[in-house]
Amino acid sequence: MTRNLLLLILLTGCAATGNENRELTTHVGENITKAVDRFGTPSRIVRSKDGTRRYEWEQTRGYSVNASVMGLPIPKGKGRQCTRVLVVDRQRVVTAHTLMGKC
Repeated sequence: MTRNLLLLILLTGCAATGNENRELTTHVGENITKAVDRFGTPSRIVRSKDGTRRYEWEQTRGYSVNASVMGLPIPKGKGRQCTRVLVVDRQRVVTAHTLMGKC
């Protein structure tokens, strides 16, 4: 039972990353404004010397447990860090993407 549960959790994590990759792929060839509409304001925009830009969205998904008497959540663990990156050319068209961390 425990072994099956662990396998299910691992496979779910892989499926989530696959879904994230598919979603980022849909933005390749489109203007960056569509991605900004979808993901919100980027955490950072890095400009390269060649004129391209890297739009980065960082997200930390923390875990908490409602363990106090007053009902305030107490953080537990570091959570998962995820950074979505879209590379944009001078015409503001998305040319590539990548995921870093556990999304």
